[in-house]
Amino acid sequence: MTIKGIQSLLSESYPYPELVADQLCNLVARPCTMVPFTQQAFPNQMDEFNTEYAPARLLDRDEPAPEANIRLIKKAPAVESYFAKRLWTKVLNPALEGFSTKLVAVPYRDTVFESAIYADYNLDWKIEAYLTRDGDTAPEFDRIRTTKKQYLDSLRDGKYPTEASANHKLTEIRVKSELFGYPSCCTQQFLNERETRFKALLDIGPERIRELQNEYDDPNQLWSTFRDELRTHGLTLEELNPESRIVQQLEYINLGQYFEEWSYEELSEFYQQKATQSLPEFFYGFFTADYYPHNPRCEESVDIGRRIESALQDSIPELVSIYRMSLMRNVFSYMGFDDLQLHRRLLSDSIADPP
Repeated sequence: MTIKGIQSLLSESYPYPELVADQLCNLVARPCTMVPFTQQAFPNQMDEFNTEYAPARLLDRDEPAPEANIRLIKKAPAVESYFAKRLWTKVLNPALEGFSTKLVAVPYRDTVFESAIYADYNLDWKIEAYLTRDGDTAPEFDRIRTTKKQYLDSLRDGKYPTEASANHKLTEIRVKSELFGYPSCCTQQFLNERETRFKALLDIGPERIRELQNEYDDPNQLWSTFRDELRTHGLTLEELNPESRIVQQLEYINLGQYFEEWSYEELSEFYQQKATQSLPEFFYGFFTADYYPHNPRCEESVDIGRRIESALQDSIPELVSIYRMSLMRNVFSYMGFDDLQLHRRLLSDSIADPP
């Protein structure tokens, strides 16, 4: 499959080259990818949304959580429409052909226990743009939207996690993993880790978290005490994070420690050089951002990454080096090299002066 219009997008001063490197390149071989509208990735768009859609946000801190959830769910269609328009005017080029998009916007309360410690289950919006190849049907979009709403509806007092809310979140992960074409072995590992996280939070309970928040004003003290609380349940924080697992699995790679000391020129030279050759096999297992293979050498994940590169070589060979740079960034991000703006600059320079 050839995605027409990518070349014209890259020839301009495009502010989001990582989308081409990761999401659009992936679409040559995968059925669907997803671009989340986050403050880090799209600060201008999110600032505009927060200003223009102020009534859609939770402004009344005294409003009961269940009522706030219901009120914002009613605004979801308007929010989806808002971002759908900007996706094709601010993020993607209207001249692009070869794929379709779908927006899913649902208010959410982050009940993952680390966030709960700091955010206190604050209400916010989660906006996700799904990119699919033309001809692919995806009834899963409605199921994802429904599951997100069920998750919100099942929170105790509209705010606190329950066993039902955990099950709805796990269902959403399963649906997305199937939609994205993730290997079942990696999906199951991630589900197991998420299920353990939910169980830990439910075992500790929101009341205990509230006690810890009231007892400690210093976030560092709060976090340290929470780690001790986990240990009373026979768990460590590292055991609950797929990110920590990936780091341990990649610990034999000794490159990340140098990045902070490298000049931009040295870093750019390194990326440019590596992008001209086939990468070590395990890099291909990290074929897209925010993906957690059950093992860096997972054969199914590596095969997907290889197929993407092969498809690009056949259809848009000038994107192969860009794709390889994205693979490097996906791997190195787990080792702390996750500067999005720097990554964009590296990609933009590579596009302007291809290796």
